[in-house]
Amino acid sequence: GAASAPGHDEGFIVQSSVMQEILKKVLVLAPRDTSVLILGESGVGKEHIARQLHRMSNRKGRFVAVNLSSLPGELFESEFYGYEKGSFTGAVTNKEGLLELADGGTLFLDEVGDIPPAMQVKLLRVLQEKNFMRVGGTKLKQSDFRIISATNKDLEDAVRKGEFREDLYYRINVFPLKVPPPAQAQGRHHFHSHLLSEILPYKVQSAGARLFRRRPQVSGFLSLAGQCQGAAKLH
Repeated sequence: GAASAPGHDEGFIVQSSVMQEILKKVLVLAPRDTSVLILGESGVGKEHIARQLHRMSNRKGRFVAVNLSSLPGELFESEFYGYEKGSFTGAVTNKEGLLELADGGTLFLDEVGDIPPAMQVKLLRVLQEKNFMRVGGTKLKQSDFRIISATNKDLEDAVRKGEFREDLYYRINVFPLKVPPPAQAQGRHHFHSHLLSEILPYKVQSAGARLFRRRPQVSGFLSLAGQCQGAAKLH
């Protein structure tokens, strides 16, 4: 039978068998600490799926997201490890890094397939050891975080070409979760509306259900979320 969000109308039924399988995997993976690699085109809602995995997990900490494609290599340490006041010009205060912020929670690495080899080495060390020292600091810190990554790249191909480290690939790809493009996933809007039911207020959900029934061709999670909120303002 179709998976549905209890208490909602038929507009929240996941009709596509492909999307049903993804939803089932999200429900199974969420309470585990398994590293998940979400694969799919831009706009299919990879970060929102990652947020659901975190929200439905047993982790009480924060969901901390970083887009690796926009992070310069020279800023890796200060962003991930944080820094101490006075450690370099412009460090006018102490700063917690991403690893400290994600302690007890989830660290979401978006566009992980876009990082250059030098940064891949640094990232691998972080994931293996989970300990670090702030830039300019002297105290070794520990962080307990779950890794969820996302990419629109074919990382297996990148590994074969020597563009992506094989050891890093296996570290982040304990469980792959493939999100198909819209053309391969009839019923995507129903799947997304199920996820939206966890994120948006009920008034927005109801407006979204009406919108989906009128415009079933709409795809792309970010546009769906925005259009749902817009539709709610009209009711």
